[in-house]
Amino acid sequence: MKVSIITPAFNPGKLILETFISIQNQTFKDFEWIIIDDCSDEMNKALFQQIKTVAGFSVIVISNPINFRQARSKNIGLQHAKGKYIKFLDADDLLDIDHLENQYNAIQELTYDKFAIFSPTLNFWQRGDKREELLNTSYKKVNNNNFDQLKQFIVFPFFHHCGCLFLKQDIIDINGFDDLMTTDEDGDLIIRLMLNGLLFIPQEDSVYLYRHHNQKRVSVNDSDEKWKDRLNVCKKMEVHFINKFSPLKEQLAQRLDLLAIEAYRLNNPIYIDFLGKAKQLYPNYKFPGNKLQNLIRNFFGFKFMILIKSIIKS
Repeated sequence: MKVSIITPAFNPGKLILETFISIQNQTFKDFEWIIIDDCSDEMNKALFQQIKTVAGFSVIVISNPINFRQARSKNIGLQHAKGKYIKFLDADDLLDIDHLENQYNAIQELTYDKFAIFSPTLNFWQRGDKREELLNTSYKKVNNNNFDQLKQFIVFPFFHHCGCLFLKQDIIDINGFDDLMTTDEDGDLIIRLMLNGLLFIPQEDSVYLYRHHNQKRVSVNDSDEKWKDRLNVCKKMEVHFINKFSPLKEQLAQRLDLLAIEAYRLNNPIYIDFLGKAKQLYPNYKFPGNKLQNLIRNFFGFKFMILIKSIIKS
């Protein structure tokens, strides 16, 4: 088995059937699909078994006894994976038809010591019969070296972990996902891989299709538990940057600043902790964002800048 696709699934509904079709239609056939049933209801369990019955390829369904959530579910999938290469795929997202073939062929040609392949993210919104799409091309502005990729990803991630094809051993070497995290476990994994020297190489002949919608995935996105995890990811990075990557402290402060803005918009008082940590880490950091919003912020303050942005958007 060359590739293992790992999908944590908590009540994804019939959208997982679209994911299944996109996998079944792959031109590359040497793979298995591991679905981690994260304590879904009976209707969804029946969908997983339906997929397993009709699939023309190996489908393994592993049922968690309780809702372990994304990070631990992915680690369980890794433990069962037979493939040399790993593809994580969310239960409601899609791959274009030659995605695995293009990525597998590309990864065979690389001669770097530590690397992974990624395809650009095609964001899409399905509204009835109409579909809106937006391709993330920000990766083209990033220099092809480990330090510059890490510097960019800390503030503005330029690819999605589900768009990647990883060597399984590289993920095992950093002990997989952080089981204690309820959110941002994917970004945390990418950053730790980059800190371990991994270079991410674009494969532009394919895309990863990331679905945007208003339905809940695993839990409420702005829960206090998730916001604490976002702060914990930054604190974990801080330890690395103090010891090894001190030039990146400003980027981490900018990440904290962006999260503070998002938390403030959601009326979550944890934004104060994010701003305080940013100032402590790098007191004179440059605010992330465009020149106009930073000019408004410098003259009128943080809250007024957010108010103006919200008025412009509406």
